[in-house]
Amino acid sequence: MTWARRWGVAATLAVAWLVGHGCGGDEGGGGDGDALQETETSAVPDGTGEASPAEVDDATGGEEVDAVVPGDVTEETDAAIAETDATPAEVDAGPSTTGYPAQGLVVRVLAPGAMGVAEAIGDAVVLSGILFGDARQMTWRSGAASGVITPATYWRSEAIQLAPGDNRIEVTASDETRSVSDTIVVTYNPSFRFDEALEVRPRFLWVGTPSELVFAMKASRFATADRETMRLLRVDADGALISDEGPLRDDGRVSTSGDEIEQDGVFTLTREYACPAPGPLFFRVSVKVGDAPSYTAVSSTVRVECLERVTSASCSEHRALIDAAGEALEGGATLAAVEAQLAAEPEVAEVGRAEDGGQALWVRFEDGLLGAVVLDEPGLRGSAGAGAARLAGGGALGATTVLLASKRALVLSPRAESFGDSDEGEEVAAALGALECPRYEVAEGRALEDSEAGIDRFRGAASFGIVAIASEGEVLFGGLDVDEARRRWRHAGPQEVIWTGSPVSCGEMLQTEIACQVTSTSPGGGCPIGSTCVVTKGLASDSVTTGQGICLDENQVDLRLGNAIITNRGYAVTPSFFETWRGRGFPASLVHLGGCRTMWNGSLAASLYASGASAVTGFSGAVDSAWAKERALELFGRLGQAGADGTVGAFFVGAEDPANPGTFWRLFGASNLDLLAAGLINGDFETGSLVGWRGSGDGRAVSQFGAVQPVRGKGMGLVSSGLGFSVETGTLEQTFCVPENRTELTLSWKFMSEEFKEWCGNEKFQDRFRAELIDGSGGVRKIVEVTVDDLCAYGDGTCAACEAPQACDAACFAQDGCYWSEEIAMCEGQYNCQCGREFVGLTSSSIAFDQGGVYEVMWRESRLDVSEYAGRGPVTLRLSVEDSGDSLFDTAVLLDAIEVR
Repeated sequence: MTWARRWGVAATLAVAWLVGHGCGGDEGGGGDGDALQETETSAVPDGTGEASPAEVDDATGGEEVDAVVPGDVTEETDAAIAETDATPAEVDAGPSTTGYPAQGLVVRVLAPGAMGVAEAIGDAVVLSGILFGDARQMTWRSGAASGVITPATYWRSEAIQLAPGDNRIEVTASDETRSVSDTIVVTYNPSFRFDEALEVRPRFLWVGTPSELVFAMKASRFATADRETMRLLRVDADGALISDEGPLRDDGRVSTSGDEIEQDGVFTLTREYACPAPGPLFFRVSVKVGDAPSYTAVSSTVRVECLERVTSASCSEHRALIDAAGEALEGGATLAAVEAQLAAEPEVAEVGRAEDGGQALWVRFEDGLLGAVVLDEPGLRGSAGAGAARLAGGGALGATTVLLASKRALVLSPRAESFGDSDEGEEVAAALGALECPRYEVAEGRALEDSEAGIDRFRGAASFGIVAIASEGEVLFGGLDVDEARRRWRHAGPQEVIWTGSPVSCGEMLQTEIACQVTSTSPGGGCPIGSTCVVTKGLASDSVTTGQGICLDENQVDLRLGNAIITNRGYAVTPSFFETWRGRGFPASLVHLGGCRTMWNGSLAASLYASGASAVTGFSGAVDSAWAKERALELFGRLGQAGADGTVGAFFVGAEDPANPGTFWRLFGASNLDLLAAGLINGDFETGSLVGWRGSGDGRAVSQFGAVQPVRGKGMGLVSSGLGFSVETGTLEQTFCVPENRTELTLSWKFMSEEFKEWCGNEKFQDRFRAELIDGSGGVRKIVEVTVDDLCAYGDGTCAACEAPQACDAACFAQDGCYWSEEIAMCEGQYNCQCGREFVGLTSSSIAFDQGGVYEVMWRESRLDVSEYAGRGPVTLRLSVEDSGDSLFDTAVLLDAIEVR
């Protein structure tokens, strides 16, 4: 008998409607679903140091390879938690806990690597991390060695000795009834560190479908290693060699090695792989270090998942079963009856109840996909339950102010229609958009509601400085088979989940590989609905994408990895979802999780914090929707009324939901995160990314460009007329406010072009670099505007035809017709030819573009008096390169040391 027929006679059964005062259900209900199911877990069952497929990052940042050496342990190990190393502020007099107040236990290693892998250059390491819940003891184990850690919200270990190569270290927290663990693999290379983690695009392959993978390793700062000896290794789960895949090259030969730009410090190798069966592939890089004696250093391992496609038929079957179960619950069936019926279905492998008496069921299907059935309760943001224990909640105070690294804001209201007047999304978006200093760029200029707040929008959350979500939440999968839990998630106990606005559209499941091309006019690359273009030949940075690639069905990826679950109200996501799609990490973000139980055991907060968020707010239990809205507006609605203190802690006041005793509004992380800092962000590009900037075309962050090094530090920006695979001219923009005590904007730039020297004096081929400041009324102040001719010498190219040229030198000294223009802050004058007004010398470059023959100028510094903007409204700095006459001869401009002082 089908599910529909079984429940078609539900009206004849003596079933009772389940009524509760929480997020939907009977008070004290749940019975056997209340028990926590954590057991002693290993985040890395395969021994790689990666807790789940989610931990592989296609653009992992430098924070993943911060090493700790003796003598430096305090400085480097505590970096990840320095802002929050304090006791959480108490909100309510409740039982004390060793970790952050939570149900159950969650432990997470943050340093020296938050994603389960790290590298060290010394023979000892100190681990540090976070703890949720009341652990009675904490220990670490590495091989035969072990030790004790003092339980605390922000904990740290003693110095742990390392052996050369991979060191698997497990941290375990225990109370009287359960143990939870997290694992990190620290790769020790004496006195040598790889710049960043190995990057792989794409990170997911489909069984039976050959696909091209691009491997890239940044190696610009290898001082003691021979970069020409770098090789890609395929290894097993323990890091042991399976095969040598060949050398990585920085040769700019896109057709062979796949490398985009010669001598930019990025070494690349392209290989095609076919997965015969589901399971991970592991890769790492080796390089020869030192001269006499020398040794071979190896990077941390990176994981690529081989996945089976989810067929439309199997998806439809699962969805029909889940929908029917939901209808039965809404029709008055008891939770126990629906649970029993689900357990009897042949396609169901496991079924269990939500934690804390929540009126929801979770399902694991025989094919590994996950599902959930939730009972809707008007006016609430999830399901009700027994009520949480009275645990204090609050934020941690740090010693120094933490700054948001992005002024982009994302406001998501996936349940706006259901919540009605109690949904805060529109008002939160309006409050953020109304601010002048700082000027927040709200995605789409408004709250994204219902289906607009789809799972794809959740995937992009890691690029925003503020993320505010008003949705439903629940805690599921506490009883999931331990081996299944270990395979899927870093934390193997109950998972806090939150709902997106996406329906489960089984008919859109992509079953074949489709090529795509991303351009400024086709940002989606032409991929079908439900899939995204992953660039394999071109530029794929954290904020700019252009080039050729394949369409990746990310919904299928998330279903297979346990990041997304099929429910009777569309897709919901688990904590590992945010780790999978973290990119280079959240930019020190504030994430508000406005749903039931989003801060129940800390599994969501731990994943977000480890993924780069600085502060996370949420609710510890079932929450009244109207009260949740009040708390969100208390946080975001008062930003425009703030005084000198713009930190999260100035707006967050922990409170208990009067309608649901035991439910607290909680803040985890840096309560000293400043939401009102309005100055320029990432002007030196030291993040290794374009975080803080809006980019289009070929704009990127680099650490080396040929022999050119940054003015200072280790990063610089670049805009070009289209290098490598890119054919789009580059622009970078940032809107900020000039502080009251600042008077000058400075900018360092270096112009490099293939149009030197043969096209000097040719009016047709004149690539141009502009740097300009735009005020709120649209007025433009030039900082720099130079063309190829401006930088040529009079003896170059057709400039040699100029008769008796009159040149203005850099200092504007007494040349006829030359004068200093205060308006544009540069020399102006009348010339009898086009060439030389900014000539300071041209040298042959060490780097070659497509056509070769690149010349460059020295680093130049330009300045602009900005005192008229100080303490006033926002201004926008725009940096751009314009291509003139052709797209064959390329121009690139390097940027660094941009600051307002």
